[in-house]
Amino acid sequence: MLTRPDVGIEWANPYSAEDFGNLARAFISNYFSSKLKPHQSWGFKEIRYNNLPTLNAIRKLFPDGRFVFNTRDLKDVVRSKLYAFVKEQNFTKMERSTLVQTITEASQAIQEHYATYERFMEENPDLSTTVRYEDILADPLGEVSRVLTHAGLEPAGLDRDLLDQVMASVVSRTKRDDDISLLIDQIIT
Repeated sequence: MLTRPDVGIEWANPYSAEDFGNLARAFISNYFSSKLKPHQSWGFKEIRYNNLPTLNAIRKLFPDGRFVFNTRDLKDVVRSKLYAFVKEQNFTKMERSTLVQTITEASQAIQEHYATYERFMEENPDLSTTVRYEDILADPLGEVSRVLTHAGLEPAGLDRDLLDQVMASVVSRTKRDDDISLLIDQIIT
């Protein structure tokens, strides 16, 4: 029941900002952690969380949370994005100008994301760190241990067999297309 019937319906909200935050936190926590065992932790990887308002909202909802930003060589990320969003057989069908525009836009978006991560890390140095894909490839155990420590987890509990399986997986490798790589090299200097 509304206590002020003269207030427009668009402003009628039975929840305070604090109530809404508590409900959002409970929903997210229950969604991601409802099936976990007591010794397990949870988190999420999401490429869409790449703007400061969203990152700050997550930080506010989970003040004890830790942020890990994954980065990779810009050209490799662009190539990966192309393969993820443009089917390989379509490269040959695309007008060169469309392909150049797609590469340019992907590069700009990734650079903006990386700048956002840097800014967030400057504002939240104790809560955030970055891990480079190339560093994971060079020293998987060391980098994963470093990230686990940052997250407040014990590296000794790491399942090394699982880490080895993931590192050996074809999924962890991006395809190479020499023509596309050459075009990306020409566009991104």
